[in-house]
Amino acid sequence: MTISKAELIAAVREHAVANYEKDGFDFLVECWTDDDIAEAVKGAKSKAAAITAARKAVKPLADARRDARAAGDVEAPKPKKAARAPRGLDDRVLVEPGSAEDVKPTKEGSKRALLVTALSRGTTVEHLMDLLGWNRPTVTSAIYSDVKAIGLGVERREGKYTLLLPEGMKALPLREAAKRKAKALEANK
Repeated sequence: MTISKAELIAAVREHAVANYEKDGFDFLVECWTDDDIAEAVKGAKSKAAAITAARKAVKPLADARRDARAAGDVEAPKPKKAARAPRGLDDRVLVEPGSAEDVKPTKEGSKRALLVTALSRGTTVEHLMDLLGWNRPTVTSAIYSDVKAIGLGVERREGKYTLLLPEGMKALPLREAAKRKAKALEANK
């Protein structure tokens, strides 16, 4: 079985990432292209042989860096800053529901109806983006404006958005699409 050049390069890259701090593999990860790796492992017949050949090519670079640092010619790199923690969003009511009399039903099958149905089950912005095919700003705008226009409310808790129905309302305000209603009436005749 012959191993392709692409498989050898992938094996060397994988090993270099796993051994980033050893034998100069950081040079390979940070600086080398696939062509550079292919040149270094030319003639290798196995993944192990390719890794050994790559090590022989980058080890002198690591040794030279070590010697330069020991002689004081090169400053040691400064430690990287710790990654910033993601911004947390507080749990809160985003939109207060109106009164039950002011609620406007949405047409079944519409994107607004999908939005309201998903919110009634509790959902994330990412899920709404996939469901509706909208980008993040459009989804977040719809959570505020469309839901408010219908007369419903929205609450964010633990990263999920949930629909708030007005006092006394138990079901989602959905109305049948006109064509479906007409077909149902014809079927009953």
